[in-house]
Amino acid sequence: MLIEKNIAYNDSATSPKRVFSAASSIEQLLVRIDDKLSRIEQLGWDHKGSEDTIDDLIGYLILLKVTIKQGSAQYNKYWTCEACGKDTSMVDYDYLAAHNMHLECALKKEMKIPEKKRTGSNRAQVSVTLPRDDYILDN
Repeated sequence: MLIEKNIAYNDSATSPKRVFSAASSIEQLLVRIDDKLSRIEQLGWDHKGSEDTIDDLIGYLILLKVTIKQGSAQYNKYWTCEACGKDTSMVDYDYLAAHNMHLECALKKEMKIPEKKRTGSNRAQVSVTLPRDDYILDN
């Protein structure tokens, strides 16, 4: 059933056309999974048509697994910070500026703060000059 459906939709789940969205195949599958989970949450698993929703959810989860295995390099690139090169896939969204940029890295880049080498401690040694309080009050 999953193979037939994927063929009928011209493999749009793993190879989307990207007419309006530039998101990766994985990200688009995650959105579809979220939609199906939301539908189950709102209507319950025992409403009319829930079997189709559950079948779709199972299908999307299988396609996600296949896509991750086929495109692990693409997946790794998608979830790698452009600034520091570290993995962002397990970072809470509150600490990401984008899927491929830690919030800290984005702020450093925006403020043009150079990354200084660490010396023995776990703390980065960065100095930032802030405007004087009286400057703000005078203007």
